[in-house]
Amino acid sequence: MGIWMSSFSLIDRVFLGSAVVGGTLFLARMIMVLLGLGADGDGVGGTALPVDHDVDTGHQTDLSFKLLSFQALMAFFMMFGLAGLAMSQGSKFAALISLPVAAGAGVASVWVLRWLFSFFSKMQSSGTMDLKAAMGQRGRVYLTIPDSGMGKLELVVQGRMRVMSAVSLDGKAIPTDAQAEVVEIQSGDILVVRRY
Repeated sequence: MGIWMSSFSLIDRVFLGSAVVGGTLFLARMIMVLLGLGADGDGVGGTALPVDHDVDTGHQTDLSFKLLSFQALMAFFMMFGLAGLAMSQGSKFAALISLPVAAGAGVASVWVLRWLFSFFSKMQSSGTMDLKAAMGQRGRVYLTIPDSGMGKLELVVQGRMRVMSAVSLDGKAIPTDAQAEVVEIQSGDILVVRRY
């Protein structure tokens, strides 16, 4: 290996070192994530990622990819080294051409990863149902709603079929399979419905 390395110029060694360090860290990080180790951290020792609290919704937004995060640096150095080495060794371009191309490849990989993380974070859902979305919705009485008690209403809320507790608005019983409309929501997630 010493003979092979001796044929490398200083810039080639920089590219190779960058590719090896970035690629090794990237591979180690991927293995850790696949094994469930360090998926919540962004750095050494499982340091927790910063979490942004959305005041309006109470949801937490994962800030797992910052421009200067550990993942971004790994991606940059890995692609910087690989592209630079390919330009320098494969095409025998001078360092003046290889360096900007390598830096461009590193920046492009960071941008692509940032876009992917952003895309996937937008696909996340908290899974929390907003009962306000049930207002005005019509559903099928799943379990008879008695005149002075609680039954069950089957309806679609936020794209999912739900079976929820319901009471009659006017105190009249609503039989199974009848159609009913949600007119109010009581505390405890109980729907107040009227026959439709």
